[in-house]
Amino acid sequence: ASALDTVAPTLVEQFNVGVAIYPRVPKCEPPGEVLNLASWAGNSAAFIASYPRTTPDYEADTPTALALRTIREQAWYRLDNDPYPARPTAIVLLTDGEPNGADAPAMCSDNTDFPGALREVSALSALGIRVFSVGMVGAIATHMQDVANRGLPGWTPGMPNVPWYDVTSTADLISAFNAIQTSTVSCTFGIDTLPAGTPNYDRMQVILAGAGTQRVLARGEYTASAGSITLGAAACAQLTQLGASDPTASVRVRVPCADTAQCLPTLELCDGKDNDCVGVIDEGCPPACVPSYEICNAKDDDCDGMIDEGCIMCPNHSNEICDGLDNDCDGLIDEGCPSGPILI
Repeated sequence: ASALDTVAPTLVEQFNVGVAIYPRVPKCEPPGEVLNLASWAGNSAAFIASYPRTTPDYEADTPTALALRTIREQAWYRLDNDPYPARPTAIVLLTDGEPNGADAPAMCSDNTDFPGALREVSALSALGIRVFSVGMVGAIATHMQDVANRGLPGWTPGMPNVPWYDVTSTADLISAFNAIQTSTVSCTFGIDTLPAGTPNYDRMQVILAGAGTQRVLARGEYTASAGSITLGAAACAQLTQLGASDPTASVRVRVPCADTAQCLPTLELCDGKDNDCVGVIDEGCPPACVPSYEICNAKDDDCDGMIDEGCIMCPNHSNEICDGLDNDCDGLIDEGCPSGPILI
C-alpha cells in the first residue's frame, strides 16, 4: 500500500484510473470495483482510500480468470462517455498468487485454472487492451511471464518475452509503476477550452517538456483538429524517451482565443506574427529571403526555391557606380545615377 501511495499523485494526474480487488470473504466471488475508472486528477486521496491497507491472505486462492472475465464483461476498462475512445487502455494485474483459481464462483478452492486465466488475458489483449504483469511474493515466475506475453496485443509464440515486474519491496513496486506509466504514453491528447471565447488553433503552440528541457514542436510534427492533437512518429518517440527518464514528462498545449483584443504572450515562432507580444515580429529568427535578380552565385537570389536558374553571368559583382556598366548585376545600367553627361 505504501508504494501505491507514493505513485498515486503522479498516477492520477497523468491517467484516468480505476481499481478492482480480489475478494477475501467469500474468496471465490467476483472482484469488486472499488474505484470507478475516471479522472481523479487532484484527488489522489480517493485512489489511496480504494485499496486495502492490510497484508494479503497468502493462503487464499486467487481467482484470476474470474477477475479478468468480470472486468471484460462489465467493461470496467472503458471510460464512461470518453471523448477520445481511441486512447490506449491498460490493465495492471498486481497479484501475489500463481495466478490461479477457477473461472466460476464457489469452485476455486478445489480447482486450479491457470489456463483459464491466460484465456482471459488473451481475450482482453484481442480487444487491444494491454495487460501488465506485476507479481509479488508468492507469484510463480513462469506464470507471470506467460501473462506478460499474452497481455501484449499482437504478441505470438516465438516472439521475445515481454518484461514482467517481480516486486519484493516498496522500491520495486514504485519502479514497476513508473515503467508502466512510461510504456503507456499516449500520443493523442484532448484540448480543453474555456467556455468563453473562440479558440484560434492557427496560433496553437505544442511543447514537449521533460528531463529539464522544453521544445516547441514545428507545425509539421503534429496534426490538430478541434478538440485534439496527435503527435507525429518522431515527436511521439521523443515523448516516450523523455518519459523513460522523467515520469512527469508532458505535452503542453497553448491555444489563444480568436476574439480577444489582448495579445497573449507565448514563445516567438518564425511565422510572421508577434507571438511573444513585444511589438517585434519574428525576432531571433533567420533573416527572410529578399527577392532580387538571379545571378550565377550558387544562391537563390530571387527566393523561388531554385538556385541560379536563368542567372545573369556577372563575375565582378559590386555596388553600382556611374560608369556605363551593370556593376550590381541586376540587369540595369547606372540605375540611381544623375541624368546627363558623366564627367570622369
